[in-house]
Order: sequence, then C-alpha cells, then structure tokens
Amino acid sequence: MLFSFLYELAIACAFVLNSPRMLYQLIRHKKYRTNLFARFGFGFPTITPKKDGPVIWIHAVSVGEIHAIAGLAKQLKEEINNLTLVISSTTETGHAEAKKTLAWAADAFVYLPFDFWLCVKKVLSRCTPDIVILSEGDLWYRFLHEVKKKGAITLITNGKMSKRSAEKMARFSYFGKKLVSLIDHFCLQSELYKQRFILTGVPASKISITGNSKADALPLPLEGSAIDELKQKLGVKTN
Repeated sequence: MLFSFLYELAIACAFVLNSPRMLYQLIRHKKYRTNLFARFGFGFPTITPKKDGPVIWIHAVSVGEIHAIAGLAKQLKEEINNLTLVISSTTETGHAEAKKTLAWAADAFVYLPFDFWLCVKKVLSRCTPDIVILSEGDLWYRFLHEVKKKGAITLITNGKMSKRSAEKMARFSYFGKKLVSLIDHFCLQSELYKQRFILTGVPASKISITGNSKADALPLPLEGSAIDELKQKLGVKTN
C-alpha cells in the first residue's frame, strides 16, 4: 500500500515537472494533440471479446517497435481462432503507423494510458486482456500490476535493456525487483540483455533468448510454465 502511494506520488511529480515542456511542444510544434487526452483514458473504446477467443494486448511504443511486432501479430492472427487483438502505442507517430501497417490484423488501436491508478482503471474497465505482450521493454508498474490482478499473462518480446537502465534498476533494486516480478516470461534479443535482466532480479528460468524479431518469426519460446499457461489460454495443446 505504501509502495503504491509513493509510486503514484513519484509519477505525479514527474508529470508536473514535465508539463512545461509538454505545453511548449503542444503550442509550438502541435505535438500531443491526439494522444494527450487519450492517454488519460478519454475516448478509450469498449473492447468486447469474440466468442470463446482470447484478448491479446500488444504494446509497442513507437514506429520501430510497431514494425518489430508485425510478424508476431500476423502469426497470432493466423493461428488463434476468434482472437481479439489490441495494439497500443505511446506516440502519435507509432499510433498512426500501427493503423497503417496492421489494419488487417488488429481489432483496436489504442494509446497506453498514463500510469496513474485512475487512468489505468478506466482503461481496464473497458478492456480485460488475457495476455499482454510488451515489445522491447516499456514497463509500467501500475499498468502491469492491474492487468496481473485481472489474471493476465505478461510477456516481453524482442526484449532489451541498456546498460544505463540496468544500472538504474540495480540502484533502485527494491522498485526494480517489484517491476520485473510482474512479467511472467522474458523473450530477449541476446545473452548480453539476459545478463542485464538477471542483475535486476529476473530468474534465468524466466528468460529465453529468441533474437531480434523478424517479419516472418514468432519471437516466443516453446516451453516453460508461463508458456504452457499461455498455450492453455489460447487453446493450444501442450506437450
């Protein structure tokens, strides 16, 4: 309870400190015209699952991440019956690119909400994902905490972590361990990134090296308890 309060306070302080820059960008460069209110949860659509099918939410921050998850979106859509696929992004350019390149695959294009309790609760009252897949490593504590409370499986795909981020996570190890504990499995690009995630407290058993995703590859492992649970949710037989 105390941790959640302190986290919410820290997020609020960061938002306030960043507000002048955002306001300048909004007025001078017309940025955030589309996504600012959307990220507060306004206008988020009610997403109703298709009969007997899962809801999978894939988050990709911007344009590069959208391209990286295209192969994954394609394979999920082709192999899972009655799939409801939600694609979220953070930036306006990422949102536009997702709608352009993944229109054939996704059932909804949304913005990831700001990581405030009220914003996240508002969004998740309109969409309850069975699986959440995060591209590369855009981790937000409140969002992950709330989707786990609703029973979602959480995965990282195409995962990576910079040396600087690893050092920060190690410095604030209490928060870092709480954050990474909300991820069920990590599909990472290389052994280097594996070692960095291990330093933040991720057990090696929760990590698979799957490489940098390509357009024709599904960057998910084929074994492990989290993946068995994933297959069960998707209606895929486990060995």
